[in-house]
Amino acid sequence: MDCLYINLASRTDRREALERNFEAVKAPGWRLHRFEAVTAKDVVDAGAPGVLSPQEKGCFLSHRGLIRSIASDGPVMIAEDDVLFGRGTCRGIDAALGAVGEDQWDIVFTDVFVGAVATWPELIKLRRAFDRTKAFQLLDAVQLQFAGSTGYILNARSRPLLAALLEDPGPIDLPYDIYLRQLIHRFQLKAYVTFPFVTSISDLASQSSIQPDQAGSLDGVANLFRRMVWMERDLSAHEAEIEALRAAYSDAESRAFGVLFEALMAERMRS
Repeated sequence: MDCLYINLASRTDRREALERNFEAVKAPGWRLHRFEAVTAKDVVDAGAPGVLSPQEKGCFLSHRGLIRSIASDGPVMIAEDDVLFGRGTCRGIDAALGAVGEDQWDIVFTDVFVGAVATWPELIKLRRAFDRTKAFQLLDAVQLQFAGSTGYILNARSRPLLAALLEDPGPIDLPYDIYLRQLIHRFQLKAYVTFPFVTSISDLASQSSIQPDQAGSLDGVANLFRRMVWMERDLSAHEAEIEALRAAYSDAESRAFGVLFEALMAERMRS
């Protein structure tokens, strides 16, 4: 499979990190290609209309330009340059695509940001089930309040449809990932999410050119959650981040309710 990633010419650090990561874990037949990102200056020079920042518009236009450029006659993976591949990513994607008919999907996301905290307990249970069964699931994206376009597979037959939907969005008032979600929730595209996530976000994700570092925000906590449920998670690697959150935000009431949630999430808790 061809994996096409979007990268600014100035972000050689991201390019080098991603290419090293991919080379170390790629499966036979997987190929990585770079696509030059649209810069904020390009956006300003072109006078692209819309309320978003030039960086956010550049992200939207980069995805649109990449999709226009695809020549492959099979499914392709589209990624941003802060994607993280694991040793089982290629196998996981192949398994996910093998579980759904070619005519039943347009997009399969390999990782998303789940901002609806109420869904986290169910995702944790599914993640635990994966530890036992090693079986991937496909979650219907129309039922998720998700964000993110770090990594997704585009069906070859769906490419003209998505290209047409992106061709003239009018003023660019929605970030690319939210625009995609809107199309999915309006049933204009059929999308799934692999679970557990078969990719994650690299350490460079917090240095985004679109959003500032959000480590101390709800978005930062949600990004930590997505790292902690992906296929190749290492919970011990996040101990320092967990302790930092506890030190910054813990109080008597939150600790009391936290014990209740810990009990509900415990594997030995009866239904």
